[in-house]
Amino acid sequence: MRDDDRVRILHMIDATDSLAQFVAGRKRGDLDTDRMLLFAIVRAIEVVGEAASKVTVETRDAAPGVPSPDSHRGFEIPCTFDAALTAPLSLLTALVSCKRQHT
Repeated sequence: MRDDDRVRILHMIDATDSLAQFVAGRKRGDLDTDRMLLFAIVRAIEVVGEAASKVTVETRDAAPGVPSPDSHRGFEIPCTFDAALTAPLSLLTALVSCKRQHT
């Protein structure tokens, strides 16, 4: 794996881990009253999307857990708060697995 892809995967791991911490113990209604939480979630998703958009095709092909851009709709982002609770954990698992395989 290229060094720049390794750094991008580490950024995605860090952002995904942060996202999981942000939503732990929270409810959907918290997004209506806690703007800081909302912005933190959005920013973590942005970091993952930005890093994933720059991962090379070679690394993405070798590591299916790395998010890939869809040419028409951008990245698949959890649409519900419930999805935001579970998606980071599965993505984190896939990214850590990818990192372990390529170090």
